[in-house]
Amino acid sequence: MNIFGRNSKVQINGKTYVGNNISISGNQVYIDGELQDDLDSKNKIEVSILCNVDKITSNESIHIKGNVTGKVEAKTSVNCDDVRGDVFAGTSVNCDNISGNARAGATINCDVIWGDAKANKIIK
Repeated sequence: MNIFGRNSKVQINGKTYVGNNISISGNQVYIDGELQDDLDSKNKIEVSILCNVDKITSNESIHIKGNVTGKVEAKTSVNCDDVRGDVFAGTSVNCDNISGNARAGATINCDVIWGDAKANKIIK
């Protein structure tokens, strides 16, 4: 998972990280290219967005606590609160509100989508 922004602030498994490019690769956390931590491989990785996130990309499913200002892309599914940007997922999108466009390979389940929505099934 890659989190981009200017002085982005996120919590990963309860610990706060700040940087312009925060990456989780395997069980390691990198900030601006420098290794910061090794995560416990037995625990599920939980990310909470605190502020200044412009874009999130992931080859895995994304489960986010909090709102995202920017674009969210995942190869599989995206689950989060509000997104003030576009959301693209390989399979499903489950969000509260999306200010931009939403696209998923299978389903979109959101309260409100202000942009275009494209999926096999859209649930509101």
